Amino acid sequence: MTAGSGHAISEEVLNIIKEHLPSGKTILEFGSGTGTHMLVAAGYKMVSVEQDFRFVNYSAPIAEMIFAPIDPATNWYNMNIVNAAIKNLEYDAILIDGPGPGDRFGIINSKADLTKLIFVDDIDRPYDRELFDVLSKVGEREVIDHKFFGVIK
Repeated sequence: MTAGSGHAISEEVLNIIKEHLPSGKTILEFGSGTGTHMLVAAGYKMVSVEQDFRFVNYSAPIAEMIFAPIDPATNWYNMNIVNAAIKNLEYDAILIDGPGPGDRFGIINSKADLTKLIFVDDIDRPYDRELFDVLSKVGEREVIDHKFFGVIK
């Protein structure tokens, strides 16, 4: 996740998240992995949507996991599973880091509360930049562009 660091949150990204979201808050995360562990260690409660059993098994001991396979029609997590799982979920922020490059637009049609604080990873890639730009127009929002990691308040 981010800044060429493979699947881990860089210290810079962790500091960006901490700057905008106090420890102890809940993050609804799309795409889990090493970064999930780093955020839990920083004091966040993580609810992660994931399509890969390797990451589900890796993160399940420390995070609430929602297994949702990818729908081939949308290249997004199975919407029925995701929407049912998050219907009554209380969370403070959304972190979009999955399912894969260019396949994140499904968030727009999900039942996720897009008025919450949103973190978008990999906005240095064209498709993820486009998603960041689209999400930033949901209401009057403050947008913070860190070149590779975006914050929508």
